[in-house]
Amino acid sequence: MMRNYKPKKDTKLIEVKINEVVSKIENKSFSVTAAAIAVEIPFSTLHSHLMKLKNPSVVKHVGTATYIPPEHENELAACVKSMAEWGFPFTHKEIKITVSDFVIKNKSTNELAVHLQKYCCFKDDIPE
Repeated sequence: MMRNYKPKKDTKLIEVKINEVVSKIENKSFSVTAAAIAVEIPFSTLHSHLMKLKNPSVVKHVGTATYIPPEHENELAACVKSMAEWGFPFTHKEIKITVSDFVIKNKSTNELAVHLQKYCCFKDDIPE
Protein backbone atom coordinates (compact mmCIF):
# COMPACT_ATOMS: atom_id res chain seq x y z
CA MET A 1 0.00 0.00 0.00
CA MET A 2 1.31 3.44 -0.90
CA ARG A 3 1.89 6.01 1.73
CA ASN A 4 0.07 9.32 1.37
CA TYR A 5 2.33 12.34 1.31
CA LYS A 6 1.42 15.02 3.81
CA PRO A 7 3.11 18.33 2.99
CA LYS A 8 4.64 20.28 5.86
CA LYS A 9 2.78 23.30 7.13
CA ASP A 10 3.92 26.70 5.90
CA THR A 11 6.60 27.66 8.43
CA LYS A 12 6.38 31.39 7.65
CA LEU A 13 2.68 31.36 8.42
CA ILE A 14 3.33 29.53 11.68
CA GLU A 15 6.00 32.09 12.67
CA VAL A 16 3.55 34.93 11.97
CA LYS A 17 0.91 33.20 14.11
CA ILE A 18 3.40 32.66 16.91
CA ASN A 19 4.53 36.30 16.85
CA GLU A 20 0.92 37.52 17.00
CA VAL A 21 0.08 35.20 19.86
CA VAL A 22 3.26 36.10 21.77
CA SER A 23 2.35 39.79 21.65
CA LYS A 24 -1.15 38.98 22.97
CA ILE A 25 0.32 36.87 25.76
CA GLU A 26 2.70 39.68 26.72
CA ASN A 27 -0.27 42.10 26.82
CA LYS A 28 -1.98 39.67 29.23
CA SER A 29 -4.99 39.21 26.95
CA PHE A 30 -4.29 35.47 26.53
CA SER A 31 -2.81 32.73 28.65
CA VAL A 32 -0.24 30.45 27.02
CA THR A 33 -2.58 27.47 27.10
CA ALA A 34 -5.52 29.41 25.66
CA ALA A 35 -3.33 30.92 22.95
CA ALA A 36 -1.95 27.52 21.98
CA ILE A 37 -5.46 26.14 21.62
CA ALA A 38 -6.72 29.20 19.70
CA VAL A 39 -3.93 29.12 17.11
CA GLU A 40 -3.64 25.31 17.01
CA ILE A 41 0.05 25.30 17.88
CA PRO A 42 1.39 22.84 20.47
CA PHE A 43 1.80 24.34 23.94
CA SER A 44 5.44 23.24 24.12
CA THR A 45 6.30 25.05 20.86
CA LEU A 46 4.70 28.26 22.04
CA HIS A 47 6.29 27.96 25.45
CA SER A 48 9.78 27.45 23.98
CA HIS A 49 9.35 30.57 21.81
CA LEU A 50 8.36 32.56 24.89
CA MET A 51 11.38 31.29 26.82
CA LYS A 52 13.70 32.27 23.95
CA LEU A 53 12.24 35.77 23.96
CA LYS A 54 12.60 36.16 27.73
CA ASN A 55 16.18 34.92 27.87
CA PRO A 56 17.82 34.55 24.44
CA SER A 57 21.23 33.72 25.91
CA VAL A 58 20.00 30.42 27.34
CA VAL A 59 20.42 27.67 24.79
CA LYS A 60 19.26 24.20 25.70
CA HIS A 61 21.63 21.48 24.53
CA VAL A 62 20.44 17.98 23.98
CA GLY A 63 22.43 15.03 25.29
CA THR A 64 25.26 14.67 27.72
CA ALA A 65 28.21 17.02 28.00
CA THR A 66 31.06 16.32 25.57
CA TYR A 67 34.28 14.87 26.90
CA ILE A 68 36.25 17.80 25.51
CA PRO A 69 34.71 21.32 25.45
CA PRO A 70 33.37 22.24 21.97
CA GLU A 71 35.82 25.11 21.36
CA HIS A 72 38.81 22.84 22.05
CA GLU A 73 37.25 20.01 20.05
CA ASN A 74 36.87 22.38 17.07
CA GLU A 75 40.49 23.46 17.50
CA LEU A 76 41.68 19.85 17.40
CA ALA A 77 39.53 19.17 14.34
CA ALA A 78 40.98 22.23 12.57
CA CYS A 79 44.51 20.97 13.29
CA VAL A 80 43.73 17.52 11.89
CA LYS A 81 42.17 19.10 8.77
CA SER A 82 45.18 21.39 8.31
CA MET A 83 47.56 18.45 8.47
CA ALA A 84 45.48 16.61 5.86
CA GLU A 85 45.50 19.67 3.57
CA TRP A 86 49.29 19.93 3.92
CA GLY A 87 49.62 16.34 2.73
CA PHE A 88 50.04 14.60 6.09
CA PRO A 89 46.66 13.02 6.88
CA PHE A 90 46.33 11.37 10.27
CA THR A 91 45.20 7.77 10.66
CA HIS A 92 42.55 6.91 13.26
CA LYS A 93 45.26 5.77 15.65
CA GLU A 94 47.22 9.02 15.23
CA ILE A 95 44.10 11.07 15.90
CA LYS A 96 43.48 9.08 19.09
CA ILE A 97 47.08 9.67 20.17
CA THR A 98 46.74 13.41 19.46
CA VAL A 99 43.55 13.62 21.53
CA SER A 100 45.21 11.60 24.29
CA ASP A 101 48.20 13.97 24.33
CA PHE A 102 45.82 16.94 24.49
CA VAL A 103 43.91 15.45 27.44
CA ILE A 104 47.07 14.52 29.37
CA LYS A 105 48.68 17.96 28.86
CA ASN A 106 45.54 19.88 29.81
CA LYS A 107 44.52 17.97 32.92
CA SER A 108 46.70 20.34 34.94
CA THR A 109 45.40 23.70 33.62
CA ASN A 110 42.58 25.75 35.18
CA GLU A 111 39.06 25.61 33.69
CA LEU A 112 39.83 22.96 31.13
CA ALA A 113 41.21 20.63 33.80
CA VAL A 114 37.97 20.88 35.77
CA HIS A 115 35.92 19.99 32.68
CA LEU A 116 38.23 17.14 31.69
CA GLN A 117 38.27 15.66 35.20
CA LYS A 118 34.49 15.88 35.42
CA TYR A 119 33.46 14.67 31.95
CA CYS A 120 36.41 12.98 30.25
CA CYS A 121 35.83 9.24 30.62
CA PHE A 122 38.49 7.94 28.26
CA LYS A 123 40.02 4.68 29.41
CA ASP A 124 43.70 5.45 30.19
CA ASP A 125 43.08 8.93 28.62
CA ILE A 126 42.80 7.33 25.15
CA PRO A 127 39.53 7.60 23.19
CA GLU A 128 38.10 4.37 21.88
